[in-house]
Amino acid sequence: MVGFLTVNSFDQAIDSHLSNRSKQIAGGDLIIKTHRPLNDAELSIINNILPSNTVSNKEVSLFTMAVANATSRLVQVRAIDEKFPLYGVLKLSHHDKIVQSTKKNVLHENSAWVSPELMNLLNLQVGESLKIGQQNFNINDVIDHDPSSSAIGFSIAPKVIIGLQQLD
Repeated sequence: MVGFLTVNSFDQAIDSHLSNRSKQIAGGDLIIKTHRPLNDAELSIINNILPSNTVSNKEVSLFTMAVANATSRLVQVRAIDEKFPLYGVLKLSHHDKIVQSTKKNVLHENSAWVSPELMNLLNLQVGESLKIGQQNFNINDVIDHDPSSSAIGFSIAPKVIIGLQQLD
């Protein structure tokens, strides 16, 4: 009986951990991903299907070039809204941990949070400028840990997080 209870308890602990970690990696319970903006009719259908108390956020992710110190690199830009992250904690080097309720300076300023790999590749320091498209972004902090990054840790390009309003 003790063996059965131990195995059952272990099984429940693993299920709980995997469920929690998968929500952090996904960034939510459900992801709706498209390669184009959703129109009003599509958004209405989605909102009618989801429960009325659903909390959602919007994020746009794309690959583009970033320039600093006369050098350019491919980057993955993640434009976030005020509810990011729905699950987990984004850890930054110079500021507190970022949770959903945290006030995020990248939402209202031309600032960015940048992965340490990009800082090294472009020989950048916090406070310096990074150009994406026609816009200059002040590097406000360095990303130590992103909950949406998989356990593998592989990425095509270094991450840059900006506010959704700055994306246009």
